[in-house]
Amino acid sequence: MRGRASAPGGWNLANTTPRIPNQGGTRVAQRYDAVIIGGGHNGLTTAAYLAKAGWKTLVLEKRRILGGATTSDEIVPGYTFSVLSYVVSLLRPEIIRDLELPKHGLEILPLYGTFTPLHRDYLCRRDAHTAPIR
Repeated sequence: MRGRASAPGGWNLANTTPRIPNQGGTRVAQRYDAVIIGGGHNGLTTAAYLAKAGWKTLVLEKRRILGGATTSDEIVPGYTFSVLSYVVSLLRPEIIRDLELPKHGLEILPLYGTFTPLHRDYLCRRDAHTAPIR
């Protein structure tokens, strides 16, 4: 399918022709209808909607992990940090429904508290219904 299509967010995708050759000499444009640069949550959402509409879609990500700001990662060996994963709370309910995300493993866990280190201090926030911090 070529031509114009509306993607999530109202973007208009018009006859784009990526000039990236693959190893077999066939241009990417001959193999894919859309190439998404970035495998963060927005890129993945866009790719999912395009694939659901029947487009052959390629997602390119430079990191070793997909998900962008919705991930947690081991930045320091042995310690996993949230990489702004709180923004998943901004995920629109219609996207969750449209893409059937719970069927594919989406589980939104409750956030009982946060710890933010500051210069010589810290900010700790916790849910009032959790046990006291000892």
